[in-house]
Amino acid sequence: MSREIIQRLRDLLDAYRPVEGEPHGKLDENEPLTSYGIDSISLYDFICLIESDFGISIADVDFNRDNLQSLGSIAQLIERTR
Repeated sequence: MSREIIQRLRDLLDAYRPVEGEPHGKLDENEPLTSYGIDSISLYDFICLIESDFGISIADVDFNRDNLQSLGSIAQLIERTR
């Protein structure tokens, strides 16, 4: 998995919804996004930002827990989607 993608996702999440107590750019890529206060509605908004930033379109079939659980799983999805 690309470190560059992970860092871009960290930066996007920090810009979208800063996580208190976590230094900028240091979010754990394997930590469930729910532990950072991301619920289903904010996840949808975050995914829209990701699509715009990466210039991709995530298929509806890929909107599932396995693909969107953490920054790491989203990075893998981005790599498959490109």
